[in-house]
Amino acid sequence: MSAGHWCGSRPTPPDSVLQRATCGIKYSATGDRIGFQKLRAILCAISCLASLSIHAEPQFPPECPLQGTLEIVESPAEWADQCFVAINGRNPDPDFIGESTSITRDIDLDGVDERLESRGTGNAVKQIYAFRVTERGFVYLGELNAHPSFTVSLDAAGTPTISYIYRSGVENLSLVRIQYRNGKFVEISSENVRTDAQ
Repeated sequence: MSAGHWCGSRPTPPDSVLQRATCGIKYSATGDRIGFQKLRAILCAISCLASLSIHAEPQFPPECPLQGTLEIVESPAEWADQCFVAINGRNPDPDFIGESTSITRDIDLDGVDERLESRGTGNAVKQIYAFRVTERGFVYLGELNAHPSFTVSLDAAGTPTISYIYRSGVENLSLVRIQYRNGKFVEISSENVRTDAQ
């Protein structure tokens, strides 16, 4: 059928969405004409309900990548807070010491400090988000999973190496070593150490 046959002087309203769109006439479910003001009110109500349903669920950001990116970050502290929210479902609590800490340290021993944003709960390994300062701003280097009391030294080959003691029990201690390779922090060794002299 042609559009003209649908629209003409047919006594019943068009019976499909395509016919209604072609004719340019607005009908209700009962076949009565709907006025412009009424149609606008209905569309507004539908739009408002859709908006409410979208905002009903909390929207958490994705967890921060382990590997560095070329992304310029304006505020490393705010960026790291969003990473904390993604993992814990809440913002860092300023009343908990160590949950959110900003420091600068030279982790690659090139004479220039990097910006480190440490986030995490408890007195254990933290998520440390490392940033390099550039003329364009802060560049994200990657996530360093280590205890904040780590040390940095050169290994036998002259490569900067991050070391820290990991405690997984009263007497179970490990010396963990990490290096920065191919844009991310990589654990290169973990060896058991003893605290008692036997």
